[in-house]
Amino acid sequence: MRVPLRFKATVRWSPDSTKLAGLTPDNQVRVWDADTYELLYSFKGHTRQPFSISWSPDSTKIASAGLDKRVIIWDVVKATRLKSWKAKSDIQTIDWSPDGKKLAGATRTVTGRAGLYSPTITVWDSSNGNILNTVENHVTTISDLAWNPDGKKIAVIDSDSVVEIWEV
Repeated sequence: MRVPLRFKATVRWSPDSTKLAGLTPDNQVRVWDADTYELLYSFKGHTRQPFSISWSPDSTKIASAGLDKRVIIWDVVKATRLKSWKAKSDIQTIDWSPDGKKLAGATRTVTGRAGLYSPTITVWDSSNGNILNTVENHVTTISDLAWNPDGKKIAVIDSDSVVEIWEV
């Protein structure tokens, strides 16, 4: 019997270019020194595979999210878990807004129709996890999303390679 490993390899530079953060198959978020490659931190908190990580603009925090439906905010300066909240479904990708005040995530919920998904973009207040906005207009799975530099729009790309821009 073959069991496929469900793992989405992800690595991200910190905005100040001093650190790298990555996800591991054992549900951890790891942080390395970008010059020496020394492992600085291994954050444990996800109960299922995290799919996505994003650095805060000031390089002091990391948001991670994935199959356990959790967004976890890690303090990279103090090496601690700051806060977490639960989404309605698993989170495919997450990105911090340019001002650091919001997080956008792409979730997907099974609709019940032959296992089809209903993708949603959710925007949370990064300080408390309160939902600020949701967009539910997609017909396929969202592969990635990104804020524009002024923080007023989010670009998403779906599994059919269609890019859409949303005002938030």
